[in-house]
Amino acid sequence: MSQDPRNPATLEGVPGSQLPRTLYFGTDTNYYEIAGINIRGHASATPAPAVVVNGTGNRLVGNDISHESTTCVLVGQFAAQRATGTVLDGNAVHSCGGPGHDTRANGIGVSSADGTIIQHGYVYGNPAHGIELYPNADGTSIANNVIDGQGNGMGDGFGIQFAGGTNTSSDNNVVARNIISNNETRNIGANWEGPVGSGNVVRENCVFSSFPNGNYQTDPPVGGATIGYTVEPNNVEGVDPQYQNRSMPPAGFALAVSSPCAGKGPLPAST
Repeated sequence: MSQDPRNPATLEGVPGSQLPRTLYFGTDTNYYEIAGINIRGHASATPAPAVVVNGTGNRLVGNDISHESTTCVLVGQFAAQRATGTVLDGNAVHSCGGPGHDTRANGIGVSSADGTIIQHGYVYGNPAHGIELYPNADGTSIANNVIDGQGNGMGDGFGIQFAGGTNTSSDNNVVARNIISNNETRNIGANWEGPVGSGNVVRENCVFSSFPNGNYQTDPPVGGATIGYTVEPNNVEGVDPQYQNRSMPPAGFALAVSSPCAGKGPLPAST
């Protein structure tokens, strides 16, 4: 943890380094917590996420994570040694890749992992997917987050994407009580290369986009259908969440008193 929470320490990679990851949890690294620091990824000789989490029970709590070059966080790097019980709680994950670097970078990728929890955080301003479950993420809980403004001008901007590989799928994942807004192409969607996922559920979220095309307002798109996940009828769709100042994230994602999304998004900090 940072000694002074008001002035967080910064952990950052070295531009051009042969060791590209800023923070790495190995497959035998279990029950570590990194809390309340700034984590910065830089362009390196071998592009890699700023944070890679393997092992069991590892936690990222209240960190600010960005990467000038590519994806910020990857959970579960190895199919044969799956990450288990990873917790991402209260982090701001943003500005991962972009022009001049990886224009298809994600905020958070959950790859070969079981029981990942992503909660009470802010994922915003990334080129491709805010959170991608690919190719074999099972039992993930994505709850009480703001996931806003993914996009690169090329149609890659999804808030959350359920996805699978040639022989695998992401199954039994729950997306609940989030505010998912203003993402370029779909706030929520799926991409199944092979087997179609099962048991994936979207419930009690606020889903909104400022894009003028009505198909971007809700998920599934108007007249469309979901494949590999179900959307329960208890979502609030197509209604402005009324952020206090979206241009000043993450604090600006606080909701106005009159917001229709009350009770969704990050919860107050615990004492």
